[in-house]
Amino acid sequence: MFRKLKMEYVDLYLIYCPVRLKPDIEGFNFTGEDVIPFEIKGTWKAMEDCYRLGLAKSIGVSNFCIQKLSLLLVEMNPSRQQGKLRFN
Repeated sequence: MFRKLKMEYVDLYLIYCPVRLKPDIEGFNFTGEDVIPFEIKGTWKAMEDCYRLGLAKSIGVSNFCIQKLSLLLVEMNPSRQQGKLRFN
């Protein structure tokens, strides 16, 4: 990934949303049938490895419910947790 970005590291590596969609789905117009299993713990472990190797200066999550966030808090606390975004 970092080679494609032509970068040695990123300042923040973030799981934006704990949902994985089939490859042919674009945008946010999807149904339950379009969702496929997402291995949160394995993904977070790989992100921790990136952090330890200096490939990411900090790692974090966004748009996680408490239950999914608690799966990660057992090992390492995310250094960034995005607050709620409100539109008026």
